[in-house]
Amino acid sequence: MAAWLAGASLAAASAHAQELRPDDDPFARVGRTAGEAARNPPPPVRRAEAAPAGVQPRRRASMRLPPPRPLDPPMVDPQATEVPALPPPRPPRPRSQNFRSLERPPNTAVPNPEPVAIIHQGLPPLAAPRVQRSAVTDPYAPLGLRTGTLLAFPTADVSFGYDTNPERRPGGRQGSAFVRGEGGLQLRSDWAVHELTADLRGGYNRYFRTPESDRPDGQGRVNLRLDATRDTALDFELRGRVDTQSPGSANLTNRVEGRPLIYEYGGSAGATQRFNRLALSLRGSVDRTDYADASLGNGQVLSQQDRNVTQYGIRARAAYELTPGLIPFAEVLADTRRYDQRADNEGFQRDSTGLQLRGGTSIELTRSLTGEVAAGYGGRRYEDQRLRDLKGPVAEATLTWVATPLTTLRLRGTTQFDETTIAGSSGAVTRRLSAELSHAFLRNLVLTAAGSFGRSDFQGVSRQDDTLRASLGAEYSLTRNFVLRASYVHERTTSNVPGNNLSANVWLFGVRAQF
Repeated sequence: MAAWLAGASLAAASAHAQELRPDDDPFARVGRTAGEAARNPPPPVRRAEAAPAGVQPRRRASMRLPPPRPLDPPMVDPQATEVPALPPPRPPRPRSQNFRSLERPPNTAVPNPEPVAIIHQGLPPLAAPRVQRSAVTDPYAPLGLRTGTLLAFPTADVSFGYDTNPERRPGGRQGSAFVRGEGGLQLRSDWAVHELTADLRGGYNRYFRTPESDRPDGQGRVNLRLDATRDTALDFELRGRVDTQSPGSANLTNRVEGRPLIYEYGGSAGATQRFNRLALSLRGSVDRTDYADASLGNGQVLSQQDRNVTQYGIRARAAYELTPGLIPFAEVLADTRRYDQRADNEGFQRDSTGLQLRGGTSIELTRSLTGEVAAGYGGRRYEDQRLRDLKGPVAEATLTWVATPLTTLRLRGTTQFDETTIAGSSGAVTRRLSAELSHAFLRNLVLTAAGSFGRSDFQGVSRQDDTLRASLGAEYSLTRNFVLRASYVHERTTSNVPGNNLSANVWLFGVRAQF
């Protein structure tokens, strides 16, 4: 059977070969066509002759060109035993290596975003893009130092000046020249979610003529926000401050030598939950104040342990966003103060509880006027029945008005219920108002004028103290990293109690290094 199939296949192939005619050979047809074109060339094209005068030339009929013929295959000898090799393919053009890295658009909230490069499959890997800093509008502003995902702004100041009343003592003894050293550090996080900020500052004054007036000062604050969900945020804060008391203070006798230290430190934790335009927040806090002992002129030590106090507080706020620039709110503040000693050195029990009810609004009008304003009523009740309650209207305000790109005005007002050691007085209701105006006369020259006024009304006794402070300052930026600074400050305290008035004038000149 297999032999019969093989024979039939050979017979069919032979019959097919006999049926092929020479005209059916494509290679022969190509050769014949080329030969005929060589033997019978087309007639030459005759040039048009000019028509005789007065005879209208005859219009030549339009000629339609035949459609283009398909390309004939290359001429190959059918008798050739080898087919000529095709030319080698053209090598691919080398792709340029100068790819442009793709980066995220500038981020105003983050000073130095990390670039992100996109690499397509099949292309050679991109070179590591160069880290570029975000655009800074102020040509003399520090750029900061990047440490991982944190951006740090360190500063260092050295200043020389003169103080007419270093101890802030009524009447004043003598002025003294002094040198001041100060350092600071600001931190900002560069995270996709959450936020960490810190502001730490510290300094020391060294007086040449009155070494007993030497004093340190410093303050710090660290804030952390954790975005638990889109509408839930957790807030944490650590804070601290180091300051000194002056012998001219109402809570310290004039017989004190030097400036006793005050230590304040504490923290708070809270949460904010948003329901569309409604935001509810709750925060708890703990603050501690410690007073160092004071030295008297006769060599004795005045203990101030009776003034050490711890305050526990809680605040609840409800806010509703009417518009993005107007968010009214209402809040309740409650706190309790507990002293280490049951009674102070005068025998008064000063533990107390306080309550405040306030309402206000957050303002942001075309980014030229921003801030927060609140008003309400508050009071404080003491355990000792001999001490009158502190109560009265309260107001808080913080406003910033950018009048022009070169001029900025800041206003601030506060109301506080301060503690005191005056016998028979439960405390003082202190209200302060301050204003600060800064103007850039040049891109690297900024002048600042500031003033504040405060009044303390002591409950239970007939005493009222007024405090006035005015200052002028100038900053001249040499480069982004070095700034020349000069300032003048006038302080004045007047009291209706004789022998408690004081004043001081301070001149200061220095240089700041910032990065």
